[in-house]
Amino acid sequence: MRKLKLLLVGDYKINPSEGMEVITKRFTDRLKSNGFDVTNMTSKNFIFSFFQVLFGGYDRVIFTHGPGKGAYLLTLLCSVFYGPKVIWVATRPNLSLTTMFDFLLFKLDKIYCGKCEIRLTELAKKSNASFERVVIGIDFERLKNSSAKASITKKLLVGDKGDINAPVVLHVGHLRSNRGLNKLVEIKSKLQEKVNVVVLGSPSLSADNDVIEMLNKNGINIYCEHVSNLADVYNLTDIYVFPVDSVNGGAIDLPLSVIEALACGVSVISTRFGVLPDYFEDNPQVIFSDELLVEKTVESIESNLYGTSEGSVVSLPEVFNIDSLIDNVSSLISKESK
Repeated sequence: MRKLKLLLVGDYKINPSEGMEVITKRFTDRLKSNGFDVTNMTSKNFIFSFFQVLFGGYDRVIFTHGPGKGAYLLTLLCSVFYGPKVIWVATRPNLSLTTMFDFLLFKLDKIYCGKCEIRLTELAKKSNASFERVVIGIDFERLKNSSAKASITKKLLVGDKGDINAPVVLHVGHLRSNRGLNKLVEIKSKLQEKVNVVVLGSPSLSADNDVIEMLNKNGINIYCEHVSNLADVYNLTDIYVFPVDSVNGGAIDLPLSVIEALACGVSVISTRFGVLPDYFEDNPQVIFSDELLVEKTVESIESNLYGTSEGSVVSLPEVFNIDSLIDNVSSLISKESK
């Protein structure tokens, strides 16, 4: 029996260090284990190889980034030239500039999204695609504790100037100006040596030099090396802080790092970003605060209102395992191909 051929459009890395890369790699690995023939390609390569894709015999094209104007344009091209069916895994939709092309033929098979985003539901209706609101979760394999020596120590995480006996406040994400990292500076400024503030950045993505300078100047340790087992990092963390403002965007609607922290038993203080409140509003492990995020974090440290559940990954509903979504995609493709 012929294996179904899938083209997965996204940034694939063997050792992913950023949310989109994590999702793309897990989709690739899981779809292959489910019996599909999977090819990876970036949006840029897709554009330059479009006719190769068009006649490549692919049964589906799956976009794991955005979708933004690139995914929209490539889907439009597939529609015009009667290419393979397209699936969008809408991790961070941004389609505000695409309405000018709505008069053109547009065909989609399925949209998976963490929220009922108006532009996506409009496109689903226009293209007779099905729309499903789902959790785009985490790869639990990245959090499995190894029996070997921990891949990172607290001393390495907090840096040479950090107090190894002080609690750790962690943020995982891009070193960019729209990430709200100035709030971490405020936390460090208020608590000084009472706390270690750490940012785990991506070793593969560009960073804003002024942001790096700001963090270094204020005693915040930046760690940008690949970590083989993220549970090691979270198990050294006392409070995870997600300071990103929804207005500025720049993150997946359901940030993977927040779910990872919760899975490792770490207390979380976060802005009301994306769809986080939809899933964790009533979770006692999460405090939501926008204007008072700094104050809430300082209060938690000074009052010792934190703690981690060291050891194995704690129980989170299976819906937060990205494999649930990938198996849903697998079932859809297999069913429609019979």
